Amino acid sequence: ADALRAASERSKLDDGMAAFSEHLHACRTLPEVSGLLASSLPALLPASHGGLYLLNASARLLERHARWGNADAPLPDTFVPDD
Repeated sequence: ADALRAASERSKLDDGMAAFSEHLHACRTLPEVSGLLASSLPALLPASHGGLYLLNASARLLERHARWGNADAPLPDTFVPDD
């Protein structure tokens, strides 16, 4: 019974990731990607939280463009990448 439940959960995750991948490939703009991450990742990875950071034009600062998961989790808006 446990093995069957685990297989069913894995299949559901695989299906969700496949759909997420298709939607991600269809995104044409950063706001579309940001919205997809914010709406899809909490369902796919319910125990996680995080953010999408991109280098700014000077390539000296990472700026957050999306977040998902726990809204109370401390995520900086920007940070300097390590070399």
